[in-house]
Amino acid sequence: MKQNKLNILLVEDDKINQMIACTYLRKWGMDVTIAQNGKEALVHILDKNFQLLLMDIQMPVMDGFETTTIIRAIDEHYFKTVPIIGLSAGLLTVKKEAIQHGMSDLIFKPFEPEELKNKIMDLTKTSLEPRPLLMDFDSYTDGDPNFKIELISLLIGNLRELQRSLFNAAAQKGFDFFLYTCHKVKSTVCMLQDKELEHAIEDLKALVMSGHGKVKTLYNSKLSQFNRLCDHVIESLKSESNKLMKI
Repeated sequence: MKQNKLNILLVEDDKINQMIACTYLRKWGMDVTIAQNGKEALVHILDKNFQLLLMDIQMPVMDGFETTTIIRAIDEHYFKTVPIIGLSAGLLTVKKEAIQHGMSDLIFKPFEPEELKNKIMDLTKTSLEPRPLLMDFDSYTDGDPNFKIELISLLIGNLRELQRSLFNAAAQKGFDFFLYTCHKVKSTVCMLQDKELEHAIEDLKALVMSGHGKVKTLYNSKLSQFNRLCDHVIESLKSESNKLMKI
């Protein structure tokens, strides 16, 4: 747990349930972000910073089933595979319904702490393998570890911004902001010296600029390839940052 700290999104409207769940999750060394309802959860999850979601079924504004259905419908690997554990005080039959809506599992409230912990650990066993970093960090930071940590944080931020611009472009059928963001983070991509990532971005730009960005199957295939590469690079950058923090 301490080596790979889990980031959990808790989607729960009840303050008491929030307090109880957060107490245990943080006791187990996990970071927790709270969303009051499904609509708030959809805003948070776009950053793709969470390894698992705890999703209450009955909530105002947008319930857990509707939220999970929307997440699973997004045509991208992360949203289709991120573990989602439903939380319910309802009947036993609700578990079948939860699975049908795309949830990974269900826990009944009030939950048993060990059951929750075991389910979280079972569903988060797999993680991204770090991708080799070719960037010469010392040439940009003069060997200063604190500067290097700050630079890595900025690089990750730029890559996440590029991913968000692609997601929003696909959802809103407009690609101008994606092209603007590509220009904005061009130096980040060059610094990383990851040719496969560069090619994935250039392929998407070519599709968009040729007007073929609206061809759903081709665009989504290239988008998935880019997001997989981007997630692996970000995981490598995080690993590098964690090593520096231990020095």
